[in-house]
Amino acid sequence: MNLNIIQKLPIFLIFIFSGCSYFTNKVELLAIKDANSKIQFKESALSTKKIFCPQNNKFQIILEDEATSKNYEQILKKFFAQKKFNFVQKAAFFSLIEMNRRPDRASPTSRLQFYIKSKNQNAYYDIRPKDLENLDSMPYLKGIEIMLRKHGNGLTLKKTADIIDKGFQTPLAVSNEFEKFLRLNQKDISRNEILSDYFMKGDEILTKHESFRYIKINKLIDQYNNNGFSNDLNYEFDKNSMHFTLKPISKNTEVITCNSDTTNDLSKNDLFYNNNRASHFFAMKDGEDLFLAVATSIQQKPLKTIEGTYFFLNRPSPFPIPICEYKSSNNDFIFFSTKGKSPIQHLKHLIDYDIINVDSFSSLTEVLNFPRHLFLSNPERILYESNKGRKSQIDFFMSMNFPIYHTENLGNIFGYASFNSKKSQISSLIIDSRENSFLRCAE
Repeated sequence: MNLNIIQKLPIFLIFIFSGCSYFTNKVELLAIKDANSKIQFKESALSTKKIFCPQNNKFQIILEDEATSKNYEQILKKFFAQKKFNFVQKAAFFSLIEMNRRPDRASPTSRLQFYIKSKNQNAYYDIRPKDLENLDSMPYLKGIEIMLRKHGNGLTLKKTADIIDKGFQTPLAVSNEFEKFLRLNQKDISRNEILSDYFMKGDEILTKHESFRYIKINKLIDQYNNNGFSNDLNYEFDKNSMHFTLKPISKNTEVITCNSDTTNDLSKNDLFYNNNRASHFFAMKDGEDLFLAVATSIQQKPLKTIEGTYFFLNRPSPFPIPICEYKSSNNDFIFFSTKGKSPIQHLKHLIDYDIINVDSFSSLTEVLNFPRHLFLSNPERILYESNKGRKSQIDFFMSMNFPIYHTENLGNIFGYASFNSKKSQISSLIIDSRENSFLRCAE
């Protein structure tokens, strides 16, 4: 990693208080003091988790956790190893399987965002209903349908569902997060005949060590096609809606684009503060082809399901998950920020750290593992991963007489990174060491 970037990371405090001149002088003093110091994490904060594929593996996939990865062994052989299916068709299979595996977060009624690159053509889509209060929509399925319509070589959503229904024989593993959801909503689940049949054994909820049956989705697709849910006029589905372009920050920069404006006062960004908002992400890479996806919804109370299924009837999130692409002649980074309050701040901080000049996966790991912070308003306060911070940073925070709250982990960033040279290109999916997500690397 370029030494200048190493030196810039401890200076991140400057950017917390952009627009807060009261603190500027103190921040600059800390910056000067740290300018000649190399980053030193606390020993306990260093992560040994693999966040990228080190061997430039051809096939890579991001799954919810390691147990889910083991559950995917037979699924990968059945649907992903088949040469008769192209990459986009496999991405559609993946999306429908994840809908089945996480019916709470990747519900048919969830908002779907995805970035896809196939045959050297790339596109970003954000699919949601025009009327966010109307539950008679299935934007998640509409997103898959659009993907197939554009790049599926004639394979329809109905045909895709039929292929999965006929070939799927693997029980679906309960992930750690899904178990938490089931436990939290055990009363509602026990009162629902279909939910209790699939997710309970006697009076007990299923645990992460158990599995549940795959529910065939052809009837769901029939509902989607026959009840007006498939009408394009009911949806907004912006293509390439990363409209916010930032000014170059170094001579190597070609472009930084985001779907949200990172130049505003992000401390007042309360668009993502709804505690009921839930997201589910997954990704796949096969050679140069790439698929990154996030489903987001707000769960309703009491729980409701789509008729005849165990898919939860959620409201699609009214606001998108932030995504930015940082692209230069030497590298290309595409990251979603999916978790917590004001998640756009974490992508903005990567810009502040001059991520465009990162030149290796080990350097990128340093940047992504660097202690995170959030500056929030109403009331004004800082959230900070103090267990990962340096003593000089913590001492500075404490000297400001400003409300600071420790948090174990902040945010979740996942996506893709590639580094280009005259001789070769290396690329990998990226996960966050703060999350349970699992990156599977295979030939």
